[in-house]
Amino acid sequence: MSDSDSDSGVVCELPTQLSSFPRQRSRNPQVVTSVGHHRKAVRWMIQYEAAHGDKGMYAKAVDRYPAIFNSATRAANLAKALDWWKKREKILNTERGAISVSARRRGGRQRLGAKVIVGRGRRRSA
Repeated sequence: MSDSDSDSGVVCELPTQLSSFPRQRSRNPQVVTSVGHHRKAVRWMIQYEAAHGDKGMYAKAVDRYPAIFNSATRAANLAKALDWWKKREKILNTERGAISVSARRRGGRQRLGAKVIVGRGRRRSA
């Protein structure tokens, strides 16, 4: 289909700018790793800690597994490695084939979001 109609000789012009708002940059996509990748990195960190201690362990894990720790910044990758290390027991005890790690605390109680607690977040109408 062309800009002009051959029967009537009418030319349609489209506006060049659809919006007066500047275009915003899109956010980076969320990076999701499987439980198997969590286990692989945590098992390596356990072996490294046994052999060399924990000094520099998180940075070495990030360097060793760049496909797993693929966030935009190194600080985010180091924070991810540290978080996985703190949750290592939960990660290693997750059943084989599980898609996600449970959000339930030890003893079966569900984790409570801070925004749910009275006095936190915006006021709700009564």
